[in-house]
Amino acid sequence: ALNNGLLVDPHDDKAIADALLKLVADKNLWSECRKNGWKNIHLFSWPEHCRTYLTRVASCRMRHPHWQLDTPLDDTIAEDSLGDSLKDVQDMSLRLSVDGERSSVNGSAEYDPEELEKVAAEADPGVQDQVKRIMNKLKKASTDVQQTDVSKKQNENSLNKYPALRRRKRLFVIALDSYNEEGKPITKMLKAIQETFKAVKSDTLASRVSGFALSTAMPLSETLQLLASGKIQATEFDALICSSGSEVYYPGTHQCMENGKLCPDRDYASHIDYRWGYDGLRKTITKLMNSSEMRNGKSSNSSSVIEEDETACNAHCISYLVKDPKK
Repeated sequence: ALNNGLLVDPHDDKAIADALLKLVADKNLWSECRKNGWKNIHLFSWPEHCRTYLTRVASCRMRHPHWQLDTPLDDTIAEDSLGDSLKDVQDMSLRLSVDGERSSVNGSAEYDPEELEKVAAEADPGVQDQVKRIMNKLKKASTDVQQTDVSKKQNENSLNKYPALRRRKRLFVIALDSYNEEGKPITKMLKAIQETFKAVKSDTLASRVSGFALSTAMPLSETLQLLASGKIQATEFDALICSSGSEVYYPGTHQCMENGKLCPDRDYASHIDYRWGYDGLRKTITKLMNSSEMRNGKSSNSSSVIEEDETACNAHCISYLVKDPKK
């Protein structure tokens, strides 16, 4: 047990009231729970939860050794999880204590260095280091804020390390595929994209937390040509899902090369590559088309009604063109 509070039935109002009364009435119990809470708070922060989850996900890579890890390993992740645990605490200007005192972050009795040193002295070396890091972050809070403001201005025009869609609360996926007889995209696709942008951006509050993703059967080159013809920047989208879902791109992120060329998500490619048989599927489609022609009384040597579109194919997508759409 963590011993940082009292366990009660969340459906029992009386039990909750009694527990609260006991905590505020018994000063020693309050101090003990608070001390234990300080020792373990970092274990329950959101960053720590994410780190634990991603660690377990990373262990799944052992089943696919060819997976490549393009996420930079940062030695400060563990420390950040501790500091982020106190993010809300640092933002508060009012403190409550069992003695009825009011105090601010700076010099607060809640963060008495002597008290934290006592906590560290009673704990193992690992906890001692954690307490020291927390104290350092609290002392440097104001300095960090100033440095962050300067850093934001310096990196304003730089590429993001991670896709913006990680911060989105809403993601509008625009799935479009409409072509003429020659297989070229028609202007209605551009109009649909522009109308979607207009509708979402008309709500100022919603547009701040919303992102866009474009899903299409076209390869990246054709997709970019279509957007350029409508004067739409690729960076308007958080993600481009191209070639019938076989490739995913994140415009404006570190996956963009220096010359502006987009690179597909390698982890996604590794994921869909599992048990994917390109040659087997290709042979099966050819066999099915020939079987269909034989049933219709045509020779298997006759030309097929479809042909492979080599320009639209990739390692995880087989694309075909219909020779005579009227048939």
